[in-house]
Parts: sequence; C-alpha cells; structure tokens
Amino acid sequence: MKETPLPGRLFRHGAHFDFMLSWKSYEPEEYEWNALREIVQEEIDASKKLEEMIFNSRNKMREKFFYGSQALALEP
Repeated sequence: MKETPLPGRLFRHGAHFDFMLSWKSYEPEEYEWNALREIVQEEIDASKKLEEMIFNSRNKMREKFFYGSQALALEP
C-alpha cells in the first residue's frame, strides 16, 4: 500500500481479525518482517494459552486465570 496507512474501515469492519498490517512495497523491509515475526509469535503464544485453558478446564491442577484481554497495539 506504499505510504498509505491501514484504512479506518479495517478497524470498523475488522473486529475479528487477529492482526492487520500494511507493507510499503511488495518486498517488506527488515523492520516490517520483524514486526510480522513478533506478531506471529505473540499469536502462537496466545493460542497455546487458549488451548491449555480449553483442554484442561476440568483439571484441578490447571493454571487458573483471573482476567483475559485483547490488547490493541498500533505502530506508526
């Protein structure tokens, strides 16, 4: 999308996206790759926690959580 930022309609209609990004060109720059790697790693970690919660919900020795949150991270 070159210098164009993420459009506002993505935020209005994209409530169920895990993440959104826009690279400046077809070939991403190093900082864009690094951002993608970090996002994917965070998504993998979150998925593992959800899997643990879902499949061990009846185990008395399970890890017990007291809150859940989906953070909004924006990078200029």
